[in-house]
Parts: sequence; structure tokens; C-alpha cells
Amino acid sequence: MFLMDLFKRQRDRIWWRKVHPQLGACGERVRLPSCGDYVYSSLFFGSNIMIGRRSIMWAGGALGSRIVIGDNVVMGPEVVIMSGNHHTGLIGKYIIDIGESEKSPEDDRDVIFEGDNWVGARAIILKGVTIGRGAVIGAGSVVTRSIPPYSIAAGNPARPIKMRGTVEEILAQEQKLYPSEKRLSREALEEAVLKVEKARQRSAIAPVTKSTQA
Repeated sequence: MFLMDLFKRQRDRIWWRKVHPQLGACGERVRLPSCGDYVYSSLFFGSNIMIGRRSIMWAGGALGSRIVIGDNVVMGPEVVIMSGNHHTGLIGKYIIDIGESEKSPEDDRDVIFEGDNWVGARAIILKGVTIGRGAVIGAGSVVTRSIPPYSIAAGNPARPIKMRGTVEEILAQEQKLYPSEKRLSREALEEAVLKVEKARQRSAIAPVTKSTQA
């Protein structure tokens, strides 16, 4: 067992030395497992990042979309991030025959993680999505829209269900963790709270009324 673990670590180090120069950008303390599927040149990593095993990260294409992951991000296993889509509006061809050059600007759009994010196992994040700073994505979620900072989102499609704390608590964390020029403002956090509340109202299930007995 010890020799097997030693062999795997050595194999991963060799793989990382080969892959690292191919990345779009990479900070320090980035853990990217070899047992995944990636388009290396389209990945832009900050620092202190842990990607789960068997994850898929596809971006690029003719429009050059990117996956940008900020600092202090952790993801569970088998997370899928896709910054592109097929051009489904072109009639007269099989979809499989539609080339990259025939895509519209809306087909490929960056996916951005602003940092301090946790993404649960088997979540799927699709094109054009920004995951706000401090946001959490529940396991198995399908994220098709941007998620406000410091909110917790889940479901298919994923919707914010609550904030991680009060505005005052989050402001205290911002003051503790970030320099003044990088802190989120009270206004930005209050706007996030409003977005979460609106999302909750849209997804609210109408109460079931009891029928009166004859």
C-alpha cells in the first residue's frame, strides 16, 4: 500500500509539471487532480484552490471562453463546469455538423468564481455564470444563472435559498479577511440580500388549502 501511494504521488507530480505550463494562469497551492477532464489553456486559477476528483472543466472554442477561479475555492468530486454550448438555432444542419466558427457570441461565455466558494459534489455550472464571493453551491445543483455573493444556492435550476449570515456579520468577515480596497460594500451586500429574497419569493410554493367537508 505504501509503495502504491508513493507511485501515485510521483505520477501526479510528473503530470502536474507537464500540465502547469499549459494553464491560462495559476497561482500557488492549487490542487488539480489528474483524474479529470480539462481544457488547460482556458483555466485561470488564483491561489489556494482544491478541485475534486473526476471533475470536468471545458471552455475555449472559437470564441475563447474561460473558466476563472479566484482564491480560496474548494470543490467536491465530479463537478462539471461548461462555459460553452452548441449553436442550436441554426436550422438546416445536423447539430453535430455545426462548427465552432458558426457559433454566436451567446454560445460561449466565461464562468467566473469570485473566490471563497464551496461547490458540492456533482454540481453543474453552465456558461455565463458568475459565482459571487463567499457563495456556496449545493451538491447536485445545476447553475444556469449568476449567484449573489455570500448566498447559498441549490436545486435544478439552482436558486439562492438564504444568505450565509447577516449583512453585519459578512461586513465583519470582509474587514477581517480583505484589504479595504477589495472589500464588498454594504450596498453590494444589501443588494445580494434583495436578490436572495426575490429568488425565494419566485420559488415559493403556494400553500395547499384544505377542502371543506360536506
